[in-house]
Amino acid sequence: MSAAEFVVVANRLPVDRVVTGDGEESWRPSPGVSWPPSNP
Repeated sequence: MSAAEFVVVANRLPVDRVVTGDGEESWRPSPGVSWPPSNP
């Protein structure tokens, strides 16, 4: 394995959890994320 000069690490999921006033949970795409994610 060769040494890397630049490494990017991200710990964000591409979705945000939303909880409404009555306690119901749902998920929505995070801002700035292409949705749906593409397969490589």
